[in-house]
Amino acid sequence: MEEADKQNTEPKPPPIFVTGVTNMQPLIELLNNRAKDKYLVKTPNNNQVRVQPTESSIYTTIVKALIDKNTEFHTYKPRQSYLKSSKITTQSTSPHDNPPTGQAIQTK
Repeated sequence: MEEADKQNTEPKPPPIFVTGVTNMQPLIELLNNRAKDKYLVKTPNNNQVRVQPTESSIYTTIVKALIDKNTEFHTYKPRQSYLKSSKITTQSTSPHDNPPTGQAIQTK
């Protein structure tokens, strides 16, 4: 039950697009060695493979393995990265609330 709750709250990792694939066997072996049964593979175009990891940790593992093998690929920033960053804004109600920003520098 806890595993299902965790999967619902964790965003789905982005796909990884591997380009220049003429032989699928080395890629499948790499994926099986690093992420057995934790990914889906589709071939949308010639010489391109779409790898969809099932977990965020597997996404990171696959990307690191592809980098180590100097494989040509592209992907997107994981959604978790967007959720972790936050933007802080401040609002002043009076000009006296803001402290002075410093002295003006005079040049000769």
